[in-house]
Amino acid sequence: MVGLRGLISILLALHLSAGAGNGLVISGGRPAGLGNAVVGLVDFWAVRNNQAAMAEWKSISAGVYYENRFLMNELSVKAAALVIPSRLGSFGLSFSNFGFSLYNETIAGLGYARRFGRYLSVGVQLDYLRTHIGEGYGNRNLITFEVGLLAHPGRKMTIGVHVYSPYPVKMVRGGKETIPTTIRMGGVYQCSSKILITVEAEKELKEKARLKAGLEFHAAKPLSLQVGASSSPGMIFFGVGLHLSRLDFHLASSYHPVLGYSPQASLVFQISRKN
Repeated sequence: MVGLRGLISILLALHLSAGAGNGLVISGGRPAGLGNAVVGLVDFWAVRNNQAAMAEWKSISAGVYYENRFLMNELSVKAAALVIPSRLGSFGLSFSNFGFSLYNETIAGLGYARRFGRYLSVGVQLDYLRTHIGEGYGNRNLITFEVGLLAHPGRKMTIGVHVYSPYPVKMVRGGKETIPTTIRMGGVYQCSSKILITVEAEKELKEKARLKAGLEFHAAKPLSLQVGASSSPGMIFFGVGLHLSRLDFHLASSYHPVLGYSPQASLVFQISRKN
């Protein structure tokens, strides 16, 4: 029999193999289908993935997201977010939770983004991180932040840069381990009204760089298809989107060659458009 500590250790090892553990967590069904190569993508889930792109989101919107990581309920990720564009800039609220009663991580974020002219947007976000371990082990509470840039070097291209936890925040007082700083850079190219290509490089300071790419095809209204791939580890991604007047619904999944499938789904509702 695997004891409590053994169970938590196994689940945490699987969690860390997916690049989590108080680190950056990419959210959204559409981003998942694109291999999470979305640092340059103007999308509702920029509220979690690169706050600078929120400045170009045009509607007050709310969304929910769910991931069943490796088909294990104990590794599920649940998220909700709200984006509010205004004349002063765009504001975002986000919340996500990973895990189960014996071990879980919660992230709550408050973000802000603003455009500077036609070609540049800047975003920042303050994050509250809470880790809970059951059976009397207690909680850990941390504060960090993230910053992002989005630029338009051409009419059909965007380039994004995002840094998660740029300042080293120690996970335990007096310890050496810090929240992993993650730097991402990439772009999006709109080949035509039907085809979009995304690429991204992601680097944790102490880890090997990870390359990601995705392709989106708008086959026929209201459907879109996404495929993606990433390195370190090598994974493939695929998804489908349904786009109605104010509602976007996406189903996606990633496939890890050892750990298997991770189905994901998100729903975004556009409440109203800004003037």
